[in-house]
Amino acid sequence: MSLALTVADWMTMVQLIYRLNCIEDFLQYQSKVLEIINIIVPFDAGVFHLADQEQDGVSAGNTYGHNISEKDLNELKNGLSNNAFLKSLLLDPSGVVSRGPDLSQFSELGLKLENEHLIPKDEQHAFSVVLNYKDELLGYLILLRQDQEEQFNMRDKCVLENLKNHIALQLYKLSNSYVDMNRLDNRIYVLERKLNKYGLSKRELEILALIQSGKVDSEICEELFFSTSTFKKHLNHIYGKMKVSNRVTLIKLINTEMQQA
Repeated sequence: MSLALTVADWMTMVQLIYRLNCIEDFLQYQSKVLEIINIIVPFDAGVFHLADQEQDGVSAGNTYGHNISEKDLNELKNGLSNNAFLKSLLLDPSGVVSRGPDLSQFSELGLKLENEHLIPKDEQHAFSVVLNYKDELLGYLILLRQDQEEQFNMRDKCVLENLKNHIALQLYKLSNSYVDMNRLDNRIYVLERKLNKYGLSKRELEILALIQSGKVDSEICEELFFSTSTFKKHLNHIYGKMKVSNRVTLIKLINTEMQQA
């Protein structure tokens, strides 16, 4: 497979992989990935769908479209989620990169992608990329080219095969950190309401949220970029404000306050 790639292709991919690894904002990941792919595998329109493991991994989640109308994007998303064959393909834990000669293979979806970017389905080249990590479906990409342009070829497939694992790994990292941060923010919000009478600072509430989640001292220091002495100083301030003398009584008091109406 690698024989289809030139030295220039490999050099470009190294640069693009570096750019992928530099993406730190989960909310911008879909748009930036499509932007990066378009540099080495040009396309007219693209879809990046994030799977939701709490549902069936296909119908739920967030979908981003590049050069595609919201109406067509929703039709494509709904059509894919209702297609049994595509569901089985997407749930393949190995992950795949596949090419279709055109969108006629999706004819049962009844799609009519007609706007300034897309032409009718039987005149559209399509390429799909399934993103998996540790046997977990993370999402999929669909790239589209107009009929008058060159069809996707083996070189394009090789490029995407080499990029997809890097895309999936970074997506896995960003999505998990985003979920963890949301959970921490929610925990801090609840603690702030329940412990308002103690006059705790935002930093002290962060520490309590991490303690409540089961983090040990070293993990809290690492997450908040504290030295051990700084952490102990904050913890002693918390003890003083909440009138407790150790971690056990602190946790008991927090649990009691959380149970109050």
